[in-house]
Amino acid sequence: MSLVGGMLAHHLGSRLSLQLIAPLFATGFMCQAAASEAILLQFGRLVCGAAGGLACGPTAVRKPSEIEMHFAKWYARTMKGAILTSMQ
Repeated sequence: MSLVGGMLAHHLGSRLSLQLIAPLFATGFMCQAAASEAILLQFGRLVCGAAGGLACGPTAVRKPSEIEMHFAKWYARTMKGAILTSMQ
């Protein structure tokens, strides 16, 4: 699934591809939350797993240094070291 997600990110861009994958996560989580039977729970887990596999490709397109710079913009100066260290 991550190969399909990578191709999707290559053709559409990582942001748009993640926006297209997000409803799969939401559907899977709602199925798991509303599950009264095991089959619905398993279906929700399957959908979330597929969405997770698809999301691996678009998130791997960026370099780690770009991701660290993105997080560094949003966190307070005192938190930057802890956040960026935990990412590595």
